[in-house]
Amino acid sequence: MVDEILGTWENDLDDGSGLHGIWGWAYEFKADGSGTYYSWEKQTLTHQDKFSWERIGDKAIRKKDADDYQWETIEYAITIVSAPYSGRLRKLTYREVELFQYVK
Repeated sequence: MVDEILGTWENDLDDGSGLHGIWGWAYEFKADGSGTYYSWEKQTLTHQDKFSWERIGDKAIRKKDADDYQWETIEYAITIVSAPYSGRLRKLTYREVELFQYVK
C-alpha cells in the first residue's frame, strides 16, 4: 500500500498569481523514509535540507532534520479542495500549516 503522504507538498499551488514560481517552499516525502525540504526565492533554489520521517499512526508521522537529534511529531489531516486552475488539490493541514499537492 502506498503511503498517502508520499510525494511533494508545496506551500502554495494554483492561485494564478505566478508568485509560487518566484518564491515558496515544499516538502518531498519518499517511500524509504527520507525526505527533502526545498525553499526558493527569485526563482532560485535557496535551501535543500534532508530529513527522515516515519509513520507512527493513521494520521501521524514523526520527522527529524538531518542535523537534529530530536523527532518532531506531526498530526495532520488531508482533504480535497477546489482549485481555480487545476480543478482539485490535496490539502495537508498540520497545526497552522497548509501544504498542497496535485490530485493524480
